[in-house]
Amino acid sequence: MTKRQEKTQITKEKIIKAAEILLKNNCFENISVEDITKYADTAKGTFYIYFKRKEDVIYEIGYAVFRDLAEKVENMKDEPVENKVYAYFKGTILLIEKFGINLCRQWIKDVINPNEMGNTEYTKWHFDTDVFKKILKEAAAKGELKQDMPVDMTAYLIISQIYGMMVCWCMSDSEFELSKWIDKFFNLNILSIINQYKN
Repeated sequence: MTKRQEKTQITKEKIIKAAEILLKNNCFENISVEDITKYADTAKGTFYIYFKRKEDVIYEIGYAVFRDLAEKVENMKDEPVENKVYAYFKGTILLIEKFGINLCRQWIKDVINPNEMGNTEYTKWHFDTDVFKKILKEAAAKGELKQDMPVDMTAYLIISQIYGMMVCWCMSDSEFELSKWIDKFFNLNILSIINQYKN
């Protein structure tokens, strides 16, 4: 990486980090591009070198960390399918709690109304669904799960459980701690979905 590329990457990361920090205490609608660039100590025009709209920053915040999480799960080669699903589920919930309710609301908004967010082709929901489909397909190929298991439907069922939990957390205005429910929720809801297809 050249010095210029390095500087470019640092500036982009500063903008992303500024948006992330501002979202901890503010609704997305109340944050302007100017607020983000001021906090990042960069010119407003610099923002548009990296992003077309402020919604694009939300995309970047989410996908960087969830790509890392998906990669960690992918490296769990010899683990049983339920451990991989649990790892991605738990990691997702911990990241959501870490980033806070305002960012969670934006991710959900991205799923519920992708046209408004300008991200109709590939949302966080698509990304998460693809992670679970891959886990399930690999488990079926290894004989861990039944060959005739409906992979897509099963992935959607798992995702609906996770996003349902996220929506409830947002509706409650984060009155409960997501992380305290990880094991109970996984065992009651997600594990029962997987177990019906185990060999």
